Amino acid sequence: MKSRGENVNLNKQMKLAILAIMLFLSGRQVFSVPDHVIINQVLYDPIGSETGGEAIELYNPTSVSINISGWVVKTASSATDAVLGNNVVLEPAQYYLIADAGWSSAKDNASWPAADHEEPITLANTNSGIALLQGSTIVDAVGWGDSALIAPDLFEGTPAPQVIPGQALRRVLFADSNNNSADFLAFIPDFHSSAGTNVTSGNDSGSGSNISLTLTVTNSLPQIDQLTPSPDEDAFFPGIQILPFPGGNTTVNMTVKVSDVNQQDTITSVRGILQPFGRTFILNKTAVLNATTALFQGMTYLQFFEASQNYSISVNVTDDANASSSASATFQYGSVTAVELEMTTLSFGALTAGATTAILGDALFTTAAQPTIRNIGNSRINLGVKGSGLGSGSTSIPASNVRYSFDGSFTSNVSGTLSNALSLKPTNIDAGVASYVPLSLELVVPLGTKTGLFNGQLMLVAASS
Repeated sequence: MKSRGENVNLNKQMKLAILAIMLFLSGRQVFSVPDHVIINQVLYDPIGSETGGEAIELYNPTSVSINISGWVVKTASSATDAVLGNNVVLEPAQYYLIADAGWSSAKDNASWPAADHEEPITLANTNSGIALLQGSTIVDAVGWGDSALIAPDLFEGTPAPQVIPGQALRRVLFADSNNNSADFLAFIPDFHSSAGTNVTSGNDSGSGSNISLTLTVTNSLPQIDQLTPSPDEDAFFPGIQILPFPGGNTTVNMTVKVSDVNQQDTITSVRGILQPFGRTFILNKTAVLNATTALFQGMTYLQFFEASQNYSISVNVTDDANASSSASATFQYGSVTAVELEMTTLSFGALTAGATTAILGDALFTTAAQPTIRNIGNSRINLGVKGSGLGSGSTSIPASNVRYSFDGSFTSNVSGTLSNALSLKPTNIDAGVASYVPLSLELVVPLGTKTGLFNGQLMLVAASS
């Protein structure tokens, strides 16, 4: 392929003076000057249109003119994706810009120069490469992505890492070590054409030197500056207190302030996990505070019967370089004691004096004629009943003529006689999505009771057991 060598001749006449200063975060490196035309820069994934927005920059780093007429750019899509015209000569330190058809209107930056050569080209965004050929001889090549997925004549050494949309692969200080991953870095594109100012090599008169400064800005981990579960429903108690919604789900909101010194818009994913259940949810960006900081919000839930205890939410933040960081916050899920009946009115029907009747409950919450009690809190509960007798004008049926039961038996330890005083029974009803017990009532109409419509009230009470 291409020969590589260093030719540094330092003497009083100084026939060739090339000064290259390169600033790296990692230290100093020394590069050799190629003896052939090089692919200096490739924009294969423009921000704007893929049609008309792609470009390839060639450069002549040698001290002699090189005729590149008829040279070919080979890509994964075509062995002759671009064919240069006649009478094309690259002078020393001169660039040559090849671009996709429509470059003048489709290029990402209107200030970039017009192309020297424009024709339809197709550069793949992933796992691909290009080669510059003189006849059947490969003069230079650069690939990007996974070498196993790229034709071997479209890269040198190890392909360069893939860049994000809008960045170009650019050669570092015109160096060519036959290893793309070492020779190319991701940069904001800075294109030149043959019409631009040439960089002239030094001569006896000392016309000048080219100083190229390069800085690699490394990726930084995104940071979670603050995360807050809400709503806090007891501001006077330490920590975050969230209360169950009886019989339904409670929404838990999460607000996270995230920063990234590489710009907040590099953050690609913010996810939350409610523990110990492992419920995952997405947090979306809701506000940009400044160039490096943004707010993200999302929500998860707790069911009404889930235990009163401390829960945690872990948040993971990932950026476009797949770097991530995590943090967590805790809150207390409160305790609620609550019950519900499937009806608000019960009727014993029409009875004669001296008659006895019963309304028998069941454990189904869909049979209104058969009363059912449902635990809609997150506590184990005992039940109690109190109430008045039934009255009609000046006539009454005493409360003691009404018996109640929470298991269908009017003689068990969870049954009793109605009175104005509350009596709790050891029902021990656990919390759960289907935690039901029957409510049964028995009425004895005393002999001598006058006719009429009798009404009364019964109050059902739940208490934590």
